[in-house]
Amino acid sequence: MDYTFRSPSKGVFEGKEIVSEVINYFQADPCRPYLLAVGTDSRQLADRSSFVSVVALHRKGCGGRYYWHQFYRRRFQALRPRIQVEAEASLKLVTELTEALDPRLAQLSDVPDFNLEVHVDIGRNGATGEMINEIAGMISGCGYEVRTKPEAYCAAILADNHA
Repeated sequence: MDYTFRSPSKGVFEGKEIVSEVINYFQADPCRPYLLAVGTDSRQLADRSSFVSVVALHRKGCGGRYYWHQFYRRRFQALRPRIQVEAEASLKLVTELTEALDPRLAQLSDVPDFNLEVHVDIGRNGATGEMINEIAGMISGCGYEVRTKPEAYCAAILADNHA
């Protein structure tokens, strides 16, 4: 994982350090259920597009924390390809994250109960409505649970705050 993550509460993490952070968060209270969500949002700037991918950890009933990574691409002239890049970035990140987490989780004696979701910043209303089946199908076809607006807080709120 070749990312630099930032956290409002925990600082800066390079690469696979995020995996240790996730494991440590799980181990702090392994009896609680967790949600691990990944989502990406973007914003058009004057000369390029800013993308932010977020890894959010929610300890159900006890709050959570999140980590974000920012990257840039050329400015997109249309919405559809930009949304596709968002979805592809989330898929790449969640795949790399699970590949790095799986062996670490296998070493734990007490593996917490957690759900894994990919959040996409699309909804039935507005310009992205016609893309829901395409984008959600692409993500669920890769084996991940998909959330769209209004349930996609990881992309629509957390990532949006940093894009």
